[in-house]
Amino acid sequence: MLIRILIFLAVFPWATLLPPDDATFSSLSAAPRAAVSGLIFEDGDGDGKAAGPFDRPLSGVEVRLGAPCSTEPLLYRSAISDEEGRYQFLSVGRGCFCIHVLAPEGYQETTPRPCAVRTSWDEGITRHDLGLARPGHIVGVVFEDANGNGIQDANEGGLADVVTDLYQDADGDGNLDAEDALLESTRTEPNEGAFAFLGYLPGRYLLAVTPPPDFTATTPTVQGFLLVTGSAGGELLYYFGLRRTDLPPRISAEPH
Repeated sequence: MLIRILIFLAVFPWATLLPPDDATFSSLSAAPRAAVSGLIFEDGDGDGKAAGPFDRPLSGVEVRLGAPCSTEPLLYRSAISDEEGRYQFLSVGRGCFCIHVLAPEGYQETTPRPCAVRTSWDEGITRHDLGLARPGHIVGVVFEDANGNGIQDANEGGLADVVTDLYQDADGDGNLDAEDALLESTRTEPNEGAFAFLGYLPGRYLLAVTPPPDFTATTPTVQGFLLVTGSAGGELLYYFGLRRTDLPPRISAEPH
């Protein structure tokens, strides 16, 4: 037996266990394994960034890390966002992962769901912030502006069957451009002249009304706005005035 042990010690390739000639002590220490972390936040203005005045961290939200990168990844890890809205997955190793946030009731995602998060042993921390938002409502009234002052006075009722359109303001300039997509079209209701666009995520939109042939607008026919939801808002109210073209011009009172 002793002879066999001596033979083994003599022929074993001990050099494979030694560090290379150019190795340093720092490189011999264990390399930090990759981690994935980020912030779960309420995206009150819908811009996908967590730095705005209408944003706030969301705690107690479950985040799941799936693997491999595919349309149906298997659950690899799960975490809950802390009081500051932060989540983290430590020592995930090398690979390709998908991140999925379980939106609480009433919330929808406002940031793209990352499903190609690639990590390596020495990559350090990969950050992905995830935004959630509550949908809001855009409502308004189209009224007959008899005196043409642009304000709905007590004796001025709503106009029915007026076409009202909601657009996505692609460039956020407040003007209706060719690239602004039409999202929904409706007509005002009888008597009150009310209209509503319900369940839209925060962001920049445009409202546009089409005056009937026998009316002219006394307020801008296109109005751009930022829909803010969450604790800062949730519903916007707009008024559009229309005046009959066969009425005499409005006469302003002369000062005495």
